[in-house]
Amino acid sequence: MAQINGRLVLSADVVMPLIGAWHARASVGHNEVISGAVEFDLERQALSGTVTRSGLNSGRLELAIVGGAGGLSTEVKAKHYNAPTAGQVLADLMRLSGETLATSVAAGLLGTDLPSWHRPAAPVSHCLTLLTDELGVNWRVLGDGTIWIGEETWPEESAAHTLIDESWTDGVLTVAMAPPVLRPGVTFRGQRIEQVTHWLASGELRTEAQLTSPRGLLDRFLAPLRRRIDYSRLYPARVAAQNANQTLQLVPDDDVIKGAGLDRVQMRFGIPGIVKATVTPGTRCQLGFAAGDPSRPFACNFEMGSVLEISIESPAVALGANTAAAIPLNPGSASQPTPSVRFSPT
Repeated sequence: MAQINGRLVLSADVVMPLIGAWHARASVGHNEVISGAVEFDLERQALSGTVTRSGLNSGRLELAIVGGAGGLSTEVKAKHYNAPTAGQVLADLMRLSGETLATSVAAGLLGTDLPSWHRPAAPVSHCLTLLTDELGVNWRVLGDGTIWIGEETWPEESAAHTLIDESWTDGVLTVAMAPPVLRPGVTFRGQRIEQVTHWLASGELRTEAQLTSPRGLLDRFLAPLRRRIDYSRLYPARVAAQNANQTLQLVPDDDVIKGAGLDRVQMRFGIPGIVKATVTPGTRCQLGFAAGDPSRPFACNFEMGSVLEISIESPAVALGANTAAAIPLNPGSASQPTPSVRFSPT
């Protein structure tokens, strides 16, 4: 028997992917509205989720349910982190979404240091996927509604079952299993299971195991975000300030990536040997991400006349052992110092 908040379920299907949140559709035999958090008892397997849609259909209540607290679709603002841990970025996402991180997430993973991280303006689910993609791990919502993050270990699942149909050439296996304990991320009958669907109809419960490429799943999941946030392109930006360590504080023009701006952004001039550069606030430039990686921002393509001075180390410059030279970049004025290049022999 299957129930949602103690009410009999007439039919249902529950889809559990390797990456992301499980989701379900269910038909309940009464016309009383169910909303918010629900406990879905699927033949003695407890699932905790949230109703996302509901409505009456021919005297039955039809429900759409997503695993967890229902906050994964929450749109968050862009934010830049300087040298955070993965746990700090995740804690922010959990707080903003109202979701809960699973206690089984490894402490070592949460303590992973990131040199820099840029969170785009996007749904929490997409921000999670970008972060876990960077860490080389997966994430999904467990049956209890918490969010697990980690590396797949593919443990063996040997629960009792009756084989209904086996067609691994098509990547699908169907069994009868009560209770339906099969989940993605396990090895079952010698195969790695990457998606599981439990469906209930006419009083019969069946479980379908599927072999689906995790790379394909991830690419499909990320596709809408990659259309919105393309980390391989350059974004127009303004220099807000220059830090003592020569890095910049940037404010991008695009609201999708802007947030409160980016700090500690390295400069790139395309000239070997540059060890120092002085850039005036308000300078226009472009923001990029090395190799399309949100953790590696850089500034380049500075507008003409905005760089006051650059210092270059070069053994090829014909200067004395302890001398340096300054070469004007552009004529200065009473209000603007003359920009220069300083060569420092190595």
